[in-house]
Amino acid sequence: MLVQSMSRGMESIGPISTNGVQPEQPGQSDALAGAIYDQMRAEFFVAGPFVLHHEIPELLAAAWTLVRETLLVGEANRGQKEIVAWAVSQGNRCSFCVDTHGRAKAAAKADDTLLERWARSSTSADGVSEVAAPSDLDRHRAEYLGTLTAFHYLNRMANVLLSDKADPAPGVINCMTRSMAKVMMGGILNKGVGLVPGESLPLLPEHDSITAWRPGWAADSATVLSAMAGWSTVIENEAAERFAPTLLAMLGNRFARWDGEPQPREFANMEPLARLAVLTVEAPHRVTTDDVDASIAASSSADTLAMVAWAAQRAARRCAGWANIDG
Repeated sequence: MLVQSMSRGMESIGPISTNGVQPEQPGQSDALAGAIYDQMRAEFFVAGPFVLHHEIPELLAAAWTLVRETLLVGEANRGQKEIVAWAVSQGNRCSFCVDTHGRAKAAAKADDTLLERWARSSTSADGVSEVAAPSDLDRHRAEYLGTLTAFHYLNRMANVLLSDKADPAPGVINCMTRSMAKVMMGGILNKGVGLVPGESLPLLPEHDSITAWRPGWAADSATVLSAMAGWSTVIENEAAERFAPTLLAMLGNRFARWDGEPQPREFANMEPLARLAVLTVEAPHRVTTDDVDASIAASSSADTLAMVAWAAQRAARRCAGWANIDG
């Protein structure tokens, strides 16, 4: 009952916790979004970082598939993957994900200092170069790096497009005793026991796979590899349909040089949509409501969502490349 009550409470907060974009209530969804939310309710919970994608259901499918097929299913220990999710979220200063996955890590009684340091350090090229590879990275490389990729993406989406209204959900947990919070997150973890890998992949729309990202580190897991390819292709195709090739090329060239720190050129003189994209990659914790509102006013809420998703995806892929040490 506690898990169900908390899940319903967090779901009710999701649609009112977005920054600028205005998703509908999950219960008022089209067929694709409805199917995604049904699976999410059964296997996890309907959280704000997913709901903020609602205006473009294909992006909602991509985000859910990415997280489900890396964090929620597979052969690697779920608690160990929660360490990765929590540590990446700490590095990106995503308070919503730090709270949620910190509780999950505690509920799973997971502790691995080396894994934690590796995941947290993946926010920069220099940071990763100074840590040792986790002992079982080779054995579960696809799932660990897949989870790391998922949270470099999801943290940015949450930092940019979730408002302070998302905080009451963690706040409710913090008002409980620590043991009750662990019970609640333990119930969420138990939902993942026995889940079948690949069952979210049919939710992805049919897409041209020319732009698919198929990282070599995912080759040992057909499910993770398919999730990476589908997630990246949906986002890349959405951006290509909405934005000028010159804009994407300019931003893509900048992101290819990014090393984890804001680049010297300031953001102030950029057009609002491009500025928001750069902030999403280089300093998502610095994004304000004014930044998002300016982008929406200059384009639209859907274009803003698509651009933030594209930038966050490019950043996540780059961070995964840095983290693939000894591979």
